[in-house]
Amino acid sequence: MGRFDGRVAIVTGAGSGIGRATALRLAREGAQVVMADTSETGLVETGNLMPERAEHLRRLVNVANEAQVKNLVSDAISAFGKIDILCNIAGIASTGKGHPPVTENERDEWDTVLSVNLIGTMLLIKHVAPHMQARKLGSIVNTASVAGIRSGAGGNAYSASKAGVINLTMTAACDLGDHNIRVNAVCPGLVETGMTKGCLITPGPMKKPTSWAIAANCAAMASRKRLQRLFYFLPVTMPAISPVRRCLWMAAIPPL
Repeated sequence: MGRFDGRVAIVTGAGSGIGRATALRLAREGAQVVMADTSETGLVETGNLMPERAEHLRRLVNVANEAQVKNLVSDAISAFGKIDILCNIAGIASTGKGHPPVTENERDEWDTVLSVNLIGTMLLIKHVAPHMQARKLGSIVNTASVAGIRSGAGGNAYSASKAGVINLTMTAACDLGDHNIRVNAVCPGLVETGMTKGCLITPGPMKKPTSWAIAANCAAMASRKRLQRLFYFLPVTMPAISPVRRCLWMAAIPPL
């Protein structure tokens, strides 16, 4: 018997990195998993790693596109009849090279990063939460970042988007607490995924570790396996938010 037997989870960003690790862990614990990503190849690879007989769906979704988000939720309900867990993990880093000062930022970069990291998170909550409210049960785990807590941990647009996710988590927890829906945020430090490779290796033929990578290695950089344990832990362990005392349970994880 798994801890998630009979539970239905939507995991965005499931085609790689933290999202893939989370989807696989939930499936191993018995959950029916609806995997969403913009990469069909990544989703197929994750699906191929699923435990035998694990029930899952794969859907190509841009979380910044509200119509696609609505279709994802509708497909999950049609296939499994309910949604117990939402893991908002899909995200992108700053689209420019390096971390230029704000005076050199492009508007297009801000629009792109905020639309995925912040607005995409909001859209998933918006369309999943009503199904949880109807059953008076649910857990939502958002992926923020230490970049949303302290300066210098990411580019301007990325850091602002993750700070927004932290605040959205707190306000959503207040909105949904009366319905017995928990809303939590995980704030990872530097984790080696496809999105962060550019931070860890310098460009060019030598491909030397960057100062970020050296610092992370010295601090025993957090792994995808350690992070997926939090996405596994939060939906089943944290207490429900009471109407009187609503609060954000935020797991801040600097590089360990």
